[in-house]
This record gives sequence, structure tokens and C-alpha cells, in this order.
Amino acid sequence: MPHTIIKTSPPGRLSDLQIKQALTGWISQGAVSSLGTEGAYNIFLPPGVTVSLSPLEASCKVFCDYHNTVNNAKGPFYTVEPYPCPQGCNQCTSDPFDTLTQGLSEEIVELKTDMDPGTGWVIGNEELCDYCNTKFVCNRISTGEYVNAWYDKGKNACWKGPAGQGSELLSSDLDTNRARVGTGS
Repeated sequence: MPHTIIKTSPPGRLSDLQIKQALTGWISQGAVSSLGTEGAYNIFLPPGVTVSLSPLEASCKVFCDYHNTVNNAKGPFYTVEPYPCPQGCNQCTSDPFDTLTQGLSEEIVELKTDMDPGTGWVIGNEELCDYCNTKFVCNRISTGEYVNAWYDKGKNACWKGPAGQGSELLSSDLDTNRARVGTGS
């Protein structure tokens, strides 16, 4: 499939509305299959392109990546992965692929647990990974990829790494002195 370009205005900056319009256009034109409520689209932006959720909220300044929906619980659902910022945004290495993998893992978990942002599993006003990102940890799994921690309601802790591989859970205590606790299996 050929690359699809979204025209930006001003140059190098997209709004979430432009992302929504482009996605619905791709679906209606048959450029991508309609997933309905059975999946999500991952939109990766090239270097030098930022996205804004509002005039004051832009990627690399307020957030790294995000997920959203075009039509609330009816979908379609999508993640937006801007090219990694020069500074910040959970950089575990200098490799942009590692940063994108970590960011995408966060958005996939949050998308699954909160498809229509703010209506699913949240802790206060934070989604499961955002809650655990208060003290960001580079979390490399056994296959080498970096993934995000997320809150495990059953263990009242933030998951970090797969069980049995020296992984840990970060005790939540809802933001009070998050101690590390081994998973044991």
C-alpha cells in the first residue's frame, strides 16, 4: 500500500481532528479495512511532525503519544505515535524504535482497558499506564523490547516485566511511597 500523507497546517503540525478526518477518509475510501469496534489503527508520524490535542497540548511538550476514538464507544479506535522527541518521552535508549515500542505498548494497554478515553479502567483521572508512569522505569522484556508498566488491579501494584524473569511489581498505594515488590513466579 502506498504511503498516505496527511497535509499539515501549520507545516509539521497536525491536530487530533485532522487525524480523525484522515482515518475516516481512509476507511470510507477503502484504503484501510474497517475494523469497527474489533480493533484499532496505529498511526505513526514521521520525524518533525507534532500533533496537538488542543492549542496548549502538543506532542513532545505535554505528552508523548495517545489513543483516541472517532465516535466514542462506536469507534473507530486509534493510537497516535509521533516520531520520538529529541528529549524526554520515556527514552530508554537512543534508538527511536525502542522509544516507539515502549510508547505503543502503553497505548495498546490503555486502549484495551479504556477504549473511549476516560470511560474505562482509570485510577482517579489516570489510565493504567499513566498512573504507573509517575516514576517511569525502562522496562526491557526477555525478547529485548521495551514495554510500559501498567497497573494490575488484582495485585494493587504496577506490573514491571514478565513474572519469573526477575520482574517486579511497583506497589501502588495510590501514589504513596511506591515500593518495589518481587512477583515471585
